[in-house]
Amino acid sequence: MEYRLKVLNSGDAIEMPHEDWVMLMSLAGLASHRFQPPEFIPPTEAWEIAEALKKALPVLPEEHRDMAATDRLGTATPESGWDPKNAPGHFGGERRTHVEDFIELCEQGALEVRRLA
Repeated sequence: MEYRLKVLNSGDAIEMPHEDWVMLMSLAGLASHRFQPPEFIPPTEAWEIAEALKKALPVLPEEHRDMAATDRLGTATPESGWDPKNAPGHFGGERRTHVEDFIELCEQGALEVRRLA
């Protein structure tokens, strides 16, 4: 499953797999949206997500750590053995740019979230 997140006032957008959404919300400490993104994220909430992710940037490791060993189903859900403590490793190394790109998107304002087929 993938999502398309679009800034309403600029049209800038990114697409991400469900696993990345779960990991980003875990990094931001937002359990309320962890497994199912809302269809609309208001500007104040988008800004709060960006600020929380900025605080998490320093804990991202130098290298990506594959979470496959702890997520046997690859679904990033508790049923699969996934643990939110894996989020920093998931965005380590080159994948750090995913977090930075999402922060930039959130800083632009309200977001529309659509599930892609």
